[in-house]
Amino acid sequence: MLICPACNRRGIGLLDKFWSGSDTPCRCRHCGGLSYIHSKHRYGLQSGWPAAVNVLAVTALLLGYYYNPHPAFLGAAVFSWIACAVWEVCIAPLQQITEAEAAHSNRFGYLTVIFVMIIAGAFAHCDGSPAATASDDSDAIYAAGERASSCEADAIAALFGLSLKESRASTHNATNAEALSGANEQVFLSCPNEFLKVLSQHDHQAQSAVAYYFAIFETERVRSLLGQFASHPDYAALVERNFAHLLDTATN
Repeated sequence: MLICPACNRRGIGLLDKFWSGSDTPCRCRHCGGLSYIHSKHRYGLQSGWPAAVNVLAVTALLLGYYYNPHPAFLGAAVFSWIACAVWEVCIAPLQQITEAEAAHSNRFGYLTVIFVMIIAGAFAHCDGSPAATASDDSDAIYAAGERASSCEADAIAALFGLSLKESRASTHNATNAEALSGANEQVFLSCPNEFLKVLSQHDHQAQSAVAYYFAIFETERVRSLLGQFASHPDYAALVERNFAHLLDTATN
């Protein structure tokens, strides 16, 4: 048991002291007085020996990591900091506080939590806002289109992945849409068999995304080439499902 600053008797448990704060003070078992540890003593830098050991140990461990970048040094540095912080809490003096002061600190603590939650929510909203999702990726799309023009399956699949990514964005970027359509058309016109083969290996959502960003510029050439696959034993169903609107236009 630890000595209460109000009555100078041992009436406060070590764990009660450890978890105490101005909003959650510990209560003496003899006099009922309230006391707490000031928050400045919770970081291992306010008392002599804990602060000295903390600085020396953390500095030595970080230097060790600098010369030999092993994760164990970082883990030991964090452990040392926590251990010194606990040490300081154990030897830190308790300060008296009244019931009214504790109640006021408790209300202030709730307001702080609410404020932090509002700020965190605002940042989370900004991360998913249109400005974050409608970025201009046209350079990456053009580069992917150039690679896919080699007719390699992996490169074509990567281009399709960009189409799917853009289709899932909450706000679509017109520059990205034009770049995707141009790239998809270029690859299809260069290697139609490989284009349809890779597309057939993707799920319906990805196929719909590619079909959406398609046939904006070279519409007639694309339509004419698609017509040649309308009766293909391997791709007829794929063409009908995703590009029927182009074939219907040709028919009409």
